[in-house]
Amino acid sequence: MPNVLLRKLSLSEAMEALKMKLFFVAMAMLIMAASAADSPAPSPTSDATTMFVPTSVASLVALAFGFLF
Repeated sequence: MPNVLLRKLSLSEAMEALKMKLFFVAMAMLIMAASAADSPAPSPTSDATTMFVPTSVASLVALAFGFLF
């Protein structure tokens, strides 16, 4: 039984794998750049927790959409 993991890839499969790797690296760089940016601190009177949950949900939905499509 041939080992499927060691077979040679066709040109289109290799290009698709390269595109997926480049996409993953680009997404990782974008996430790192976004997390490294310092945002201004909220004022003591603002309620920052009301924005945290919807923003987190929207971020997770965007990541899931990116991975699926």
